[in-house]
Amino acid sequence: MSLCSLKKSTPSAKPAAPVSIDSFIDDALTYAAGKPSGAKLYALPEPAPVVTALPAGPMRRATFTLTEDAINKLGELSETTGICRSRLIRIWIEKQINGEIESVLTDNTP
Repeated sequence: MSLCSLKKSTPSAKPAAPVSIDSFIDDALTYAAGKPSGAKLYALPEPAPVVTALPAGPMRRATFTLTEDAINKLGELSETTGICRSRLIRIWIEKQINGEIESVLTDNTP
């Protein structure tokens, strides 16, 4: 394969519409003030959802034994919420310790 075969014949993205410097700065100041932008000249990323933070610190790997059913349910919950499985377990532990959820420590689930 030669370098000529790698050359693109057409650009992959449309060039952005030209914007004057003054309108760009005005729009940036409006955005910084927390007001909605009048001109939609460029796309801004969606804000990340707010998630309550658990105390951060060094983490260690742990091994747990779970049934296939429990693993599947944890995976489904992870997909539904968008929270990784290990974080779901950390959230459950934190809420259990703080008494924010009903105690399930006497449950006879295998």
